[in-house]
Amino acid sequence: MSWIPIVRHVLIKFRATPYDASLKEYFEYRDEKEFDRNCIKSKQKLAKIQNYKCPICRMSITDFSEKLVVKEKVPVIQGGTRKYNNLQLVHGFCNKQYDKMFPLKGERPNAKQEKDACKNIKQLRLAEIS
Repeated sequence: MSWIPIVRHVLIKFRATPYDASLKEYFEYRDEKEFDRNCIKSKQKLAKIQNYKCPICRMSITDFSEKLVVKEKVPVIQGGTRKYNNLQLVHGFCNKQYDKMFPLKGERPNAKQEKDACKNIKQLRLAEIS
């Protein structure tokens, strides 16, 4: 068992609570460090490129309560690649909703359609969480 490093639990600041709005950045930083410690390098790289936010709903991807999916910005069947500049890390729920709105066989959405769809997906996601 000597090959397993000992990782100590980092204590939360005294009187700090995630419900305090003034400490939002502190808890985001803690979540990002935890995400980087527990995810594979490819997901870490994608998360850092995206500033740890889902590009569809603009909510944090550092919460481990939901499965994350690697999705192509431009699908391979429409001329995209599997390189990092064409990949994004999204919530599983967001991916399902986006694919329902814009199937791969149809035309690619324009910027306004995509923005409206992302807004609707965020509202659905917030309604699901509440």
